[in-house]
Amino acid sequence: MEIFFERLFPELQGCQLYLSGESYAGHFVPFLAKKLLLQKSQSIPPVSGILLGNPSTTHGEGFAFETSDYWPLSSFLYSRGLASPLDYQAAKDSCQWRDDIISYCPPPNSSTNNSIDCLSAIAKAILPFAELTKSNLLDGFNVNAPVCTGRIVN
Repeated sequence: MEIFFERLFPELQGCQLYLSGESYAGHFVPFLAKKLLLQKSQSIPPVSGILLGNPSTTHGEGFAFETSDYWPLSSFLYSRGLASPLDYQAAKDSCQWRDDIISYCPPPNSSTNNSIDCLSAIAKAILPFAELTKSNLLDGFNVNAPVCTGRIVN
């Protein structure tokens, strides 16, 4: 960052610095902000704040997060016709999800349902989406986008 502010954009040294990101940035933006605050470099402006959009803050391998993280994904896939109604309902029932946001945001120190039945139902509900994105038949980040197959269509 010192090269960025000293050599590339010295005119920004007097500006306020805000760090932002979304998704997995929820893991590293806070740590970067803390490091910059403790470092107090002359060339890097002090951190004025951070902004995180839909941050991932749970830890796991790949998609092995808390089951409550899958509620919005499953709901979104169902609303777009990418999860079957039966599989979506099975996940809701097994994981004890409700349609109101209050039940999605559990009180602090509460546990989520990580039972085998819940995890199996989630996997079944999101598997078609995972297979479509893995085979490049669907853009997982923009399900409404046209798919580019690399072939020329006349």
